[in-house]
Amino acid sequence: MSRYRPPRTAGTALITPEGEARMRAEFHELWHVRRPQVTQSVSEAAAQGDRSENAEYTYGKKCCAKSTAACVFSPSAWKP
Repeated sequence: MSRYRPPRTAGTALITPEGEARMRAEFHELWHVRRPQVTQSVSEAAAQGDRSENAEYTYGKKCCAKSTAACVFSPSAWKP
């Protein structure tokens, strides 16, 4: 028994134009709206002093990492 599999034929588009528009809008919201807000709040929390006991700083860093990861793991085609 061989492992050969014939090449697949071209199928349908994997994303609709509406889906692409929704993903572009989500990317724009994450990168250009939410991320600057979170970054600003993190910098304000960092200015308060001791970061090891600063819950606002820790929470802000986690939110920033989450939004950045969502943008990084989206296809590069969505980036303007």
